[in-house]
Amino acid sequence: MVYSERYRRGITELLEILKNNDQEYTDKIPEKLLNFLEKNASKDYKIEFDKDKELKDLNLQKETKAFLSMLFLYYWCDEKDREDFLKILKDHIQ
Repeated sequence: MVYSERYRRGITELLEILKNNDQEYTDKIPEKLLNFLEKNASKDYKIEFDKDKELKDLNLQKETKAFLSMLFLYYWCDEKDREDFLKILKDHIQ
């Protein structure tokens, strides 16, 4: 399957974020998914984030934000956070 360059750039940004955060977050992601991300990241898109900035202050692509939301929902949050997050999503979509 061929993915769009925006999609591949989003993966590249996501991987850069993972590299610069606590290893405990990356450890919660299945190896198969990490391999998929590495395989499908853009080879041409070079990004360097200001490590002193908060995640919310980075100029991330919408695809990157979507990937981060997915990781939060499925791998990083507890049941209470998951319920709250799904409510926010539901309210936002309506």
